[in-house]
Amino acid sequence: MNLHISNTWFWANLLHPFILLFYFGYSSDPTVFELFGDFLSTFLFSLIFSLPSLFISFLCVYLISKLPVSIMGKFISWIVSAPLVAGLNFLLILLLFDGNITLVEINFAVPAMIAV
Repeated sequence: MNLHISNTWFWANLLHPFILLFYFGYSSDPTVFELFGDFLSTFLFSLIFSLPSLFISFLCVYLISKLPVSIMGKFISWIVSAPLVAGLNFLLILLLFDGNITLVEINFAVPAMIAV
């Protein structure tokens, strides 16, 4: 299960900068260096903001795997805990920035946080 979480997290963070670059758009004629710089900065930004989600989800999967319930019960508990992990990550980011986070940072960070 940890392999699935890692793969989903990696692919979501790899595709996340492309989607954001198309969402925000560009001026009439961006250079290759501008595109690469924007992609790299967005990729690194999303990786940093989504690392707590990755590690907390590993912990949740471990705790859920130890539950004495059926497979369906474990699946339902994962479905319930995954949004809680994303919310907890968002709260951790708010605490990191002392609550001074703008809408632009939220636009960049939310897709990375929900990559759980």
